[in-house]
Amino acid sequence: QPDLDASFQTYSILGSAISSVVDVDTRARTCNAVSVSAFNSTAFVFGYYDQASSDMTFRTYTSSGTAISAITDVDTGAGANSRSISVSAINTSAFAILWYDQNSGYIRFRRYTVGGTLIGSEATPDTAVGTGADAVMVSTAAINKSEFAISWYDSTTDTGIFARTYDASAAAISGEVSVQPASLRYNAVAGYSAATDIGFCSGNFIVAFANTTSQAVFKAYLRNGSDWSGVCPDIAPPVVNLSAPENSGIVESSSVSFNFTATDNRDTILPNCSLWANFSGTFSLNKTIYNVPTGNTTNITVSGLADKNYIWNIQCYDNSNNSAFAEENFSFYLNHYAPLISSPALNESVVNQSRKVKFNASITDSYGISYAYITVLYPNGSSYNHSLNISGSDKYYVINETVQNGTYEITYIWANDSLGQVSYNDNPGLSFIVTLSPPGNFDLLSPANLAESRNLIPNLFWQQSSDADFLNYTIIIDLSPDFSSPDYTYYNPGISNTSRVVDYALDANKKYYWMVIANDMFGSSTNSTSSFAYITDTLAPSISLDYPENNTFSATNLSLFNFTPAEANTIGSCVLYGNFTGSFLPNESLASPSNGQTNSISSSLPEGVYLWNVRCTDSAGNFGFAQQNNTVIVDLNGPSTELLSPPNMSVYSTSNNVIFTINATDAMSGISSCSLIVNEQVEQTKTNVQNGIPYNFTNFLMNGNYTWGANCTDLNGHLSVSPRYNLSVLVIDTNPPLVTLNYPPSSSYISNSSISFNYTAEDATGIENCSLFIDGIKNSTDTDVENLDFNYFNVSEISEWHHNWSVQCFDNSTEHNSYAAAAKNFTVDLTNPEVSLESPADASFYISSTVELNYTPSDSNLKNCSLYGNFSGIWELQSTEYSPANGSINSFSIVLSDGTYVWNVLCYDLSGRSSYAPANYTVSVDMTAPSYSGLSSYPVSPVNYSSITYYFNITWADNFEVASVYFESNFSGS
Repeated sequence: QPDLDASFQTYSILGSAISSVVDVDTRARTCNAVSVSAFNSTAFVFGYYDQASSDMTFRTYTSSGTAISAITDVDTGAGANSRSISVSAINTSAFAILWYDQNSGYIRFRRYTVGGTLIGSEATPDTAVGTGADAVMVSTAAINKSEFAISWYDSTTDTGIFARTYDASAAAISGEVSVQPASLRYNAVAGYSAATDIGFCSGNFIVAFANTTSQAVFKAYLRNGSDWSGVCPDIAPPVVNLSAPENSGIVESSSVSFNFTATDNRDTILPNCSLWANFSGTFSLNKTIYNVPTGNTTNITVSGLADKNYIWNIQCYDNSNNSAFAEENFSFYLNHYAPLISSPALNESVVNQSRKVKFNASITDSYGISYAYITVLYPNGSSYNHSLNISGSDKYYVINETVQNGTYEITYIWANDSLGQVSYNDNPGLSFIVTLSPPGNFDLLSPANLAESRNLIPNLFWQQSSDADFLNYTIIIDLSPDFSSPDYTYYNPGISNTSRVVDYALDANKKYYWMVIANDMFGSSTNSTSSFAYITDTLAPSISLDYPENNTFSATNLSLFNFTPAEANTIGSCVLYGNFTGSFLPNESLASPSNGQTNSISSSLPEGVYLWNVRCTDSAGNFGFAQQNNTVIVDLNGPSTELLSPPNMSVYSTSNNVIFTINATDAMSGISSCSLIVNEQVEQTKTNVQNGIPYNFTNFLMNGNYTWGANCTDLNGHLSVSPRYNLSVLVIDTNPPLVTLNYPPSSSYISNSSISFNYTAEDATGIENCSLFIDGIKNSTDTDVENLDFNYFNVSEISEWHHNWSVQCFDNSTEHNSYAAAAKNFTVDLTNPEVSLESPADASFYISSTVELNYTPSDSNLKNCSLYGNFSGIWELQSTEYSPANGSINSFSIVLSDGTYVWNVLCYDLSGRSSYAPANYTVSVDMTAPSYSGLSSYPVSPVNYSSITYYFNITWADNFEVASVYFESNFSGS
């Protein structure tokens, strides 16, 4: 203070000075707040409060006193009495500086590098600690290499010592920790030293402070702000070192021993260590051993591995369940198997002189083949080694030296892999024979096989053959693929003369075949490898337009155009033409259409009327359109709907039956339907709307405010929604309600004594109540009546007889208007009809085809009677009498064939009740007499009568049964 400097001096651990006294700031003035923290053994940060300018300032130095950073003012307006500052190295490259800002009453901190560069932005752990002079003290300390803790005194209403932890990015780890309420301001925090790399259990810290009784006290905390017991757990895992197989080494044994050494800071015996490797393709646990001594070389042995490059590591656990792998994975190459030589072969057994012979073999190894060769024994007895081409999956050598006639033999095959393993075959047993040769193989070039062209005078090209004694090429053109009777034959001398323009034009629309023969001077010849077809085509394709048909609609903008091309040869491409942009031009194309089948081209079109066609081109270049254009109408929008009346925001006072007038128009199609929408509910729908002609909806509305509009749909299904108009209905009510009796209707017959009387009451002001009258007597009253809707009175135990009913309703108007509907008659009928079957009697026979079936029905309200029977083979209705006589005999007449039938009569009364006769009757119709056959006698009538027994035989048959048979004779003379 005498010279107002901020100064320091460094010392060794023995107390001898390292640096001289260094004045960091010679104008600090009353500098009574300083803090220092070491990064490592050679550098530290010095922080101080400069009262001369109310600055919080730091500078970094080496231990010899040499400045590293410039003097840096962290806060240039901290206040005249901000005398609390603390710095702490977080690690060897960064530090935190914490201070009290008296001007604002804030606790602030920043982070900097050793060089003085600001890291991130400033943080304010507490923004209300008070602004009194000398009232606040702060402290900071690292708790590990990436986190730090701070503590401070708060002099406001929540007086006391507080602490909090942060990571190196200034993100809070813990919440605000209340260390000691109502304490003195003195506090300090300790945790970790970056210079010595020593701390409390890698993240814990201690806060020391003075309490209100002036005692020095400390509390211990975990990094998350919770209390710490002071005991450090074992958190250091074992250290694992891999030794064999050495990294990137080669192992040739089928059994691999994995050697390692594990050490631990506490345990001498580790509970287990596991081998991890990618033997199965993924890096996973393979094998575990237990009770592993530390400090000694240990091995895990694995057998049966395939040759491959593997990655391995060892994971060990200590008795505190800490685990660790070696710092890096090791790899090794297992190369136990030599290269496999298999399937050696020659592609020829007998070849012509100067022809090539290819030797190939499958030579495989997990690590690839580095080098391979074969030994060839030539016909003259000499042997040569030839290196194989090993770049592909097959290893091969092409033997070009085949001038000598005779036998060539492969005597030896040798190979080694990329890691040095060697394999060989010293008895392959392969050979081939070289003989004299005709001209070399060649092939046709162009026109390509099956070429289609309008050119009737093509230029033919082929490859050049090879022969030292070459004579000429013979070009043959024939309509037959077997070239049995050539149409054209040409000759080209010279081995390099490999093209020919035909002398005569070919016929149009024909398929020709052509080939070339190479001839040598000795009569040997070689045909071109291929014979080609050449198609002359001068006809354009024909096209039919399939969809959309002419003058049809499309309801989407993506129109699909279907067409079928027909081409005698190969169709090339097709193009959609249309006036989609105003002019009739090409649009979309199809590169590979199917000949003779339906093809599709799509094009996105706006709404409008369009012409379209398709042009197709064949492989020969001929093209054509369909005979005529088609028209398609694209309709994308719904009708235009105009609300004519009532006008928007109008008041309707004429009647509660409001007339709505609407006009719908659609340029592309007609109108399918329009619906009246009131308060967004469909009230009515019309399907007979004419395009562009106004139409009306009449709808009953009670007094009130409404929105209305119309939704219309065109013939293609497009919906349009009109604007919504506002309408007020205000009608003064002097009329009684309208009451409609719905059920039961007048003069009805009812088969139940319980009836639900259905009526509808309508009034603009609503309904106050309605009463049911039966036979003129009030039965019940309903005060909860739905206006304009079905309402019900449910009445039971109504007697069986003739009745009438009516409903009287009062409206809600001030006039209390009422109306009683005219009574309707109804009859309650609880008795079923009775039916008696009269004739024919049950199980009787009829010898006529026309049968009269008689019955007597009985019911006071008889409606109809129906004949049922199985006359056609199944039980079903035959006929109905709609005016049967009650209590009298009625009849049904029916024509039947021979057979037995079951019948009955079902009668209904007016209430819907019905009954059959108690039992079905049976009637049999028999119009056919019995028939006979097999007439004979024995013995045959003799010439002279003798007294013997005679037998007379006859067989009788009938649809039912034969009742009796009579024998008549004149044996007695008559």
